Amino acid sequence: MLKNLSNKELVAAGHKFAANISADTLLLDMAKMVSELATHLDVALAAAAEAGKQRDTLATENAALISYIDGECYTESKRTGMYTCAGMNKPASPATEAYLNAVRADAISYALKECSDHCDNDYVMDAYDFSYETAEMRSAGAVDFRNELAEFAARLRAGNAKDGV
Repeated sequence: MLKNLSNKELVAAGHKFAANISADTLLLDMAKMVSELATHLDVALAAAAEAGKQRDTLATENAALISYIDGECYTESKRTGMYTCAGMNKPASPATEAYLNAVRADAISYALKECSDHCDNDYVMDAYDFSYETAEMRSAGAVDFRNELAEFAARLRAGNAKDGV
């Protein structure tokens, strides 16, 4: 009954339910609502804890990078604030790279979703006034391109993308 609701929808349902509780409300219905709210809260707390761990790891890497810049780089120009660094002992930042790759992959996935119409022959024919043959060729190219980008996004998420992203 409530399992398919988003957190926001469940909270709204909980507030509405609480406002309508009366002496006639079945105890079983109340128990189900409390149980569902507790389950969603558990999931939200686990996600928040994981986000906190990720934040702490990124903060540690950031502190190491700041220390590197302050300790091993020098300011070339006080006026422009540009740095020149030797780069020999630059600290690794795998958590930062993993986070950025996840953001990059999400951006690719979002763009693919927004452009999915271009993989449909009928859409391409109507939108660009192409013949069926031309639309089929173009949408087939769009499908190939979409699949390559989706694979690249998966490699980014897995940490297997080529250097230079």
